[in-house]
Amino acid sequence: VLDTTKDELLYQSNFGSVKASILLPGLRKSLPALSYSTGWLDNYDQAKLAAHQQDRHLLVCFTKGTQDRKSSLLDKEILQDAAFLNYAKEKLVLARLDFSDEAKLSDEIKAQNEELSKTYGVRTFPTIIVLDAEGQLTAILGYERGGGKSFVRRLKRLIK
Repeated sequence: VLDTTKDELLYQSNFGSVKASILLPGLRKSLPALSYSTGWLDNYDQAKLAAHQQDRHLLVCFTKGTQDRKSSLLDKEILQDAAFLNYAKEKLVLARLDFSDEAKLSDEIKAQNEELSKTYGVRTFPTIIVLDAEGQLTAILGYERGGGKSFVRRLKRLIK
């Protein structure tokens, strides 16, 4: 794999016929690192790559923003809570897939969100999926009362 902007070799393999599942982790690690430290991404592919490169879990929040009572409660009580934000800064890459009518999203992001909602069988909002660094499903969660500390305790039990 070459970076043609710098004429730089990023990854080289001398293996003949190799399964993609063996080759892809090395390729992902060889790509230039995405600058992600904290915050919500709306591009799932970028979030997944950042999670892989940084060996973090990916938390994907399917939401309807303020149009949905539970989505709004999840945001206020958990996702903006200091306990959650501190945990996320160290352990997670965050992606928000917005399905509200008020969201100003590109057609590409809208199509991505619809495809991912079908892939993960999202029927209610909010739904949170947690994937490991390799993209394997770890958990599917929804809104629960208890605030950020309670949510972080639950995540810690799920993420080993």
